[in-house]
Amino acid sequence: MKIKYINCNPMRVRNLQMKLFTPDTDSFRKYVIALHGFAGSMESWAITALADKLTEEDTAVIAFNYPGHGTDEQDELFSLGNCIRDFQDVMEYMNIRLPDAVWQGIFATSFGGYITLNSLQLIPESVRIVLRAPAVNMQDVFARIVERETSGMTEYKETGHVQLGYERKLKVPYSFYTELCSHDVFRTDHKRPMLLIHGDCDDVVLPQDTIAFCERNPQIVRKTIAGADHLFRKEGELPQVITAAVDWLMK
Repeated sequence: MKIKYINCNPMRVRNLQMKLFTPDTDSFRKYVIALHGFAGSMESWAITALADKLTEEDTAVIAFNYPGHGTDEQDELFSLGNCIRDFQDVMEYMNIRLPDAVWQGIFATSFGGYITLNSLQLIPESVRIVLRAPAVNMQDVFARIVERETSGMTEYKETGHVQLGYERKLKVPYSFYTELCSHDVFRTDHKRPMLLIHGDCDDVVLPQDTIAFCERNPQIVRKTIAGADHLFRKEGELPQVITAAVDWLMK
């Protein structure tokens, strides 16, 4: 597997960081776009594990950093709208640079799943979608993170921002939360077949939320991994995710 880092400057003030995984032969005819979670990055171990398998199927994988994530230092540009536009810019980049390659699928984790659900009108019906622990109720997920990791939502609203993150902290404006509230994908019938993979011990994206979401969208196949938390960290859990994802994406 080959890895190439790409900096792209779309037709707006934004330096977009991308990571392209390709087969050693460079003979791929298909590609998958991967979206990481909130406070994650394109260096995600799950994305790398997926790419390792898909490149064996002559399929490339491209991932990208949202503003203020990973090594992207454009924190001031972080917003839901800009994350969605970044996703659209990656779509356009691949279409222009690889016009003969087929957009085979999407692998989206947590907040990345939420971005995907907000972008379905941009995604051709032929593109196969895998949602890994998707934040289908993102405004609730985010509010619980703020309550758990900071002084709470009241102070967040009063100060207008909050510092969140793991390896690095991101200054998240209160306007981001208002964007989440105005982009509710939880109560929507998306009329689209997808695979949703979730652990039944996830305390970030609650299992009851994805169950209710799939009941509202019966065309979505829900695969449960027993005992798994949000990150699928225990031995054998991530391989189950990757096997199911590859099977769905390559159908």
